[in-house]
Amino acid sequence: MGFTGLSIESGLIAICESVFNGLTSLSGNLTIPDSVRTIEASAFFGCSGFTGSLTLPENCTSIGAYAFYNCKKP
Repeated sequence: MGFTGLSIESGLIAICESVFNGLTSLSGNLTIPDSVRTIEASAFFGCSGFTGSLTLPENCTSIGAYAFYNCKKP
């Protein structure tokens, strides 16, 4: 599944387990909003083809096991 410009809604406080697991071909930047406090296990596990940058919020206090495991740029 490919995406151009993934937007995560402001006000969201958690990114659930495995929600973006296996995402491919994400072009553009991924900015996780300041409201997010938790990124659960395997949330972005195995994402590939990511061409942008990743910005994590300062307020994020918990990142679960394997949240970004095996993420690859092309």
